[in-house]
Amino acid sequence: MSWYEDIIKDIIEKIYLHRPAQIDQLQNQKHNVICFRRADFTQDGWDLNFSYYKKSLDLLKIIPGDNLLLVGDEISFLDWVSNNFENMGYKVLKKPRIDIDDFILDFFIIGTSNKLILSNSSFHWWAGGTHG
Repeated sequence: MSWYEDIIKDIIEKIYLHRPAQIDQLQNQKHNVICFRRADFTQDGWDLNFSYYKKSLDLLKIIPGDNLLLVGDEISFLDWVSNNFENMGYKVLKKPRIDIDDFILDFFIIGTSNKLILSNSSFHWWAGGTHG
């Protein structure tokens, strides 16, 4: 048993008290979330190669035609990678427009996914803990 297992459920319940109502609409869509961490990770050489994401799609049996929702910290990269996924035949969904900070929106989006591909980011790891 790890040190946080006793309290993790309580923490997640408290986080979900702040969940925007519009997020519930995402629960009804079958979409897969892919998380990207760039910015300082790119500068330090810690960012994940695009092949990691392609291999993850294959392992999770996410096929062209399936819905993807992309989250990350670098908008220009998300635009670039969105085009790449669309060219591969995936349907890239737009994030809902909600009047909250992007990182909070991303946190809740991650929890609504059908399947989830995480980056090497503790933020994505914690948000992934709310998945399912």
